[in-house]
Amino acid sequence: MEKNLNHNSLNIPDQAFIEIQEIILEHDYREMTLLSKIMNNLYIKEAAKMILENIRKGKIIISTGFFEIIPKTIETDGPPGAFSIGNAITELGGDVIYLIENHTKNFIDQENNIIIFPNTSKEESLKFSQQIIEEYNPSVLISIERCGITEKNRYLNISSQDISDYNALIDVLFDLHKNTIGIGDGGNEIGMGNLYDVIANSDKFIDEPTISKTKHLIVTTVSNWGGWGIAAALSLLSNKNLLETTEQATTIMQEQLDLGAVDGSHFKSELSVDGFDWEINKKILLKLHQVLNKYLDFDR
Repeated sequence: MEKNLNHNSLNIPDQAFIEIQEIILEHDYREMTLLSKIMNNLYIKEAAKMILENIRKGKIIISTGFFEIIPKTIETDGPPGAFSIGNAITELGGDVIYLIENHTKNFIDQENNIIIFPNTSKEESLKFSQQIIEEYNPSVLISIERCGITEKNRYLNISSQDISDYNALIDVLFDLHKNTIGIGDGGNEIGMGNLYDVIANSDKFIDEPTISKTKHLIVTTVSNWGGWGIAAALSLLSNKNLLETTEQATTIMQEQLDLGAVDGSHFKSELSVDGFDWEINKKILLKLHQVLNKYLDFDR
């Protein structure tokens, strides 16, 4: 196992990681590709490397769950991608904890370790964040499809609705840690603050983006796809297929729907994410498997 975790021992060309980034940016309808072009050209590789370098140094905390105020439930984008990352890390021997709000706890399998972050004041959120660091000593924090705070100290969904009353200040924890990853697809998620100046000064993006930053940022068309992209990058670096099959992904999504999750674009309980039907989602996953099969010598 130690040999597999030594990414320096594998001669994987950078092109493989670029192909992963291109796949998770397919069907781009929010101009995320423009943002990716001004970032580190190998951001998915750098994020995965940081995970591997710290996988045995402490627990890895993954935060997810985006609450939609009209149906009063979470959307289908976020938890499935979080599970993809978490399962990959667990297969590599890492210890994963999911950090969520109370309204997301039923969507996380009770077999998983979870922390419920309270929806409280900034002062109390800071105290709780410090307690997390002291008690769990996390080595990496990962946010996938988590709303980030804006310059006006509020949380907005992609339609610019204020969801502050439903959103815990998890940003505070990320501000306290040095090894952080943010995955987003719209400009209002934790991590997208890395590109605040670009987003705020362009009419192509949302009017009031988040200021919440992370060490590494993954931009993607759908945040779940970014989770799959991280799992694929970890696979390349560890020479082990850690990416779920389309059958497994379908089961995960159906379980989320059965628990009450909805597509965030139209609030319907159906096999779709951000308006993309499940066939498109499966094609993205299959393309990522094709990259793994192309560059690595293992059976799917």
